[in-house]
Amino acid sequence: MTKIKRTAGKNPRRSTGLLVALAVILAVSAGMTLWYFIENRQTLDGARTGETTFTEQNIAAVKHTETQRYYKIETQKPEAAAQALSAVYDAEIQAFRTQLQTLLDAKTLNHSDPAKLTIGFSCETFEQYTTYTIHTEQYISAGNAANKTADYRMIFDGDTQLTAAGLFNSGVDYQAKLSDLAGTDVGDLDGKLALTNEGLAVYLDQTAVIDYTKLYNLMAITLPEKYKPAEPTPIDPSVEKVVALTFDDGPYPEVTEKILDLLDEYNAKATFFVVGYDVDYYPDTVCDIVNRGNCIGVHSTEHKSLTKMTDEEIKADIFGMQDKVEAVCGVRPNLVRPVGGSINQHIADLLDMPIIPGTAIRTTGNTATPTKWRIMCSNMYRAEISCFRTTSTRAPTRRMSRSFRRWPNRATGL
Repeated sequence: MTKIKRTAGKNPRRSTGLLVALAVILAVSAGMTLWYFIENRQTLDGARTGETTFTEQNIAAVKHTETQRYYKIETQKPEAAAQALSAVYDAEIQAFRTQLQTLLDAKTLNHSDPAKLTIGFSCETFEQYTTYTIHTEQYISAGNAANKTADYRMIFDGDTQLTAAGLFNSGVDYQAKLSDLAGTDVGDLDGKLALTNEGLAVYLDQTAVIDYTKLYNLMAITLPEKYKPAEPTPIDPSVEKVVALTFDDGPYPEVTEKILDLLDEYNAKATFFVVGYDVDYYPDTVCDIVNRGNCIGVHSTEHKSLTKMTDEEIKADIFGMQDKVEAVCGVRPNLVRPVGGSINQHIADLLDMPIIPGTAIRTTGNTATPTKWRIMCSNMYRAEISCFRTTSTRAPTRRMSRSFRRWPNRATGL
């Protein structure tokens, strides 16, 4: 019998199974590779956006969201002021995107801990003015120095934004004034002021709220009459022991500041008759005089005698000094002490201002007794001299004070 010789060959079913298995492996591998690529691909593209309207504090507002795997931005703006506030919102969003780009460049974006920026607002109305407070919360990543919570304030009169400088009269050193009232250096006031019903709020490390009565004569905005400082209680030197201190020339920081410190120590006030060129040299000292509650008077522009000037020169000198002082400290002086006491009725009528000539103090009798001495305040021409009540039993010394001599038929003297 003839033997049949079989030739070894491939099993079709087996080959097909191997091919299927290989294809599955390749597909899974490709899928896993694609998944890994997608899962770990860091990009800021592909954000989803949305916008809705809502009401906040009875104000129509718009909410905008931008969501992506690695971050979320959510903003809320009042519809009425959306355009005016946009610059602040846009600056915050741009700064946020810059931080995200830094993480992207370092390939440290983390979808399990996405970054988030939330910007909202609140508002407060005082009279015709509205203060918007923009609240920002920014989270970049755990422990990131750029994480922050911050507030920024903007004041509006209708559609017009008011800057810090715009709140105050031209020439007023408002930073120095607010620093004095707040008890600390206020520094840059951008975004730190708010007009509230309690007063001007200055947001520093600790919030200071300054009563409008202390700012009434300095602010350019319209304040109700109720905030106008009350007129000082009249002082009758015939029945009260009072002292009127006046200082001529200057100001000179080295001397004037010592005088101011001494006045503060004894809770006393004085009137400083200043000279024009010293006001130019030392404007901060002029402001300090006023900020500490003292009075400013005019003692000429260049320390020249009024009786040696023409009428036009006199008016230019004295009225120009009023403008100069007001531009520096926000207070317009209404008192004049002529240089050397050189004055006459014609000049007094020409100026139509309180004229305060001065002499060294005099006391009753050869010696002053504890109960009988008086220095009397001149009120001629409705002058407002800084006086203070005193309970001291000591007579004043020539070094401390000056009294006023009598101007013909106008002033009260000793």
